[in-house]
Amino acid sequence: MVKNNTATDAGTDIESEILAGLDFEPVPPTCDFQECEEVAKSKLVCGICSDGCELMCGSHTIFTALAKVKAPDERVVFDKTCGHTPFFSTCDIVSL
Repeated sequence: MVKNNTATDAGTDIESEILAGLDFEPVPPTCDFQECEEVAKSKLVCGICSDGCELMCGSHTIFTALAKVKAPDERVVFDKTCGHTPFFSTCDIVSL
């Protein structure tokens, strides 16, 4: 038995036409550091839960990488995601 999907196919065609007619650019994610609107290049992963990830621009990625080396016992606050405050040394930096 062949199922007729005419309504679904027509709906998909209409949605495709609407989306094709829209002229929009995806908005790139921005840095999660306070008052920074630069485009995110990496994310800092929480060293406690690994679920918390906060986005960082290039400058804040460098700052964080240096902090991991020079101040490993300093804490970082994951205020946008999980709320944990792990040591810099326990967090990972992952490129986007």
